[in-house]
Amino acid sequence: MRYLSSLPHRVLRIPNPGPTFNFAAINNRAAALVSEDRLLFLNDDIEVINPRWLSQMVGWSRLPGVGVVGAQLLYPDRTIQHAGIRHGFHDSPAGHAFRFLPRLSRGTGTWHVSPRLPGGDRGVHANARSLFLEFGGFDERRFPVGYNDPITLSTR
Repeated sequence: MRYLSSLPHRVLRIPNPGPTFNFAAINNRAAALVSEDRLLFLNDDIEVINPRWLSQMVGWSRLPGVGVVGAQLLYPDRTIQHAGIRHGFHDSPAGHAFRFLPRLSRGTGTWHVSPRLPGGDRGVHANARSLFLEFGGFDERRFPVGYNDPITLSTR
């Protein structure tokens, strides 16, 4: 809290809207309160390991037909936690693509060619604010916390 107070930027404090935790509602309220054209959803446990991560995500998010841009997330042992969402993976309606595979150097894995996947992970994703609002944001009623990670905004 001390760090956030020291920033020259506006820091939003958004209380939980009801008696049970609703992460979707908190994020939807934040999206409604800002005026920037791009939204970045970033979990507080993310460790950045590529200095160009944000410029790359914003650049991809500005391309026509792109709804959401995600990032490859790694476990502490540097195996892949998440590199997109696929339907029916890991005995679940939606699962993390490439999960537990080793992180390899550029060009040696299909996840380095920006695959078109049906969804991304809310842990780190960027998208146009207008699209987010147009699609109604996160589903606060059906997915207040669980299964709200799969992001499936698409303009096609």
